[in-house]
Amino acid sequence: GENAHYGTPVNVAAPARIPGGSSSGSATAAARGDVSFALGTDTGGSVRTPAAYQGIFGLRPTHGRVSLAGCRPLAPSFDTPGILAKDFRTFHAASLCLIGCEKDEVVRELSASDDDEQLLPPLVWVTDAFDTLCSRETQDTIVRTLADAGIVISDKRPLLDESSLTTWDDALS
Repeated sequence: GENAHYGTPVNVAAPARIPGGSSSGSATAAARGDVSFALGTDTGGSVRTPAAYQGIFGLRPTHGRVSLAGCRPLAPSFDTPGILAKDFRTFHAASLCLIGCEKDEVVRELSASDDDEQLLPPLVWVTDAFDTLCSRETQDTIVRTLADAGIVISDKRPLLDESSLTTWDDALS
């Protein structure tokens, strides 16, 4: 969570406290509502810890359930891609996509929910860092899978509020 090079992301639930592990930037983006859900990697709690610290949903699927092809390894026998989201319906839909469910199954699962709230299509913001984390083939597969499930993909940076800029100013001074 703490990053001397680029600044530490703000813990949305407790701004005076650390935001969690190495996927805390993803957790902060999801917790603030900058994105509907975010991806991270979890080797020793890097998705689960920031989710718990920031009061959002975080999942580390069973090791090997989701392919890490094209991702940079840290500890291959522990590395697992994970997902973070602020609300359960988006978390559920994105999780089903991540573990490889077919679009019809995702729609059926969401239709069976007791929650009457209409689910807006989740939005994924594809960052520049995506290029350094995964091969182009893996990126294309992820984007195609998410798009096939009705998830909107954007390369436009979300609007940042003043608290985000303060973090960057502190990091650059």
